[in-house]
Amino acid sequence: LLGCLAIDKDLILTGNVIGEIYQWNRNNIAGVKKYHTKAVDCISITDEHVLSGGRDGKINIMDRTLNVLMSIDMNEKDYGSISPGVRSLKYDPSQNNLLVGTYGSEIYELSVDIASQSVGSNKLLMQGHYSPAKKTTNEIWGLAVFPDGQTYATVSDDATLRIWNVAERKQEKLLRFDVNAKGQELPKDPATQELSDKYRSRSIEAVSYTHLRAHETREDLVCRLLLEKKKH
Repeated sequence: LLGCLAIDKDLILTGNVIGEIYQWNRNNIAGVKKYHTKAVDCISITDEHVLSGGRDGKINIMDRTLNVLMSIDMNEKDYGSISPGVRSLKYDPSQNNLLVGTYGSEIYELSVDIASQSVGSNKLLMQGHYSPAKKTTNEIWGLAVFPDGQTYATVSDDATLRIWNVAERKQEKLLRFDVNAKGQELPKDPATQELSDKYRSRSIEAVSYTHLRAHETREDLVCRLLLEKKKH
């Protein structure tokens, strides 16, 4: 099955769901090679390079003959992606900057040096709620503004609670409810590959500090601890 398509002049490439990239000469296959262990979801072509991204979290930077010059693994802890499958890529060779979009609704800006096969700085530009089962069923079920008026929290089917800064329009904290105390992911429903309802976050309410201490639910406790950590 076709996963993605990229065309630049006479270079025509397609990626499929088993990690292969096909090169085409009009209607004929000119070559095929496996570059990813899972589906290839994006291919980007520049004047000198071809980039591929897959659901395995890997990025390959190649020359236009599809020889791999360097690879990047978004699964590495340095990136901290909640779902590192690569959905989109944009490379600016003049600045050596690479923009990476992930399944986790994240956009990273990486500084890459192809000659030394290294990644310099990496910056998380944007993040948000996402669909763990890679479907369109994820919903945000709760939003609450805190008494300071500058902070709000959201919860959704992705089993995360997120704290946001209103003025800066960015996420400040994230807490996952789909992992245990050791950071291991909790099991999903084998039939749907979705999280059980008991792990999903369905509602949240902003309340005063006094009320928090007297009537804390799990979500209230989480919000209080995150806000106290923010102050320090």
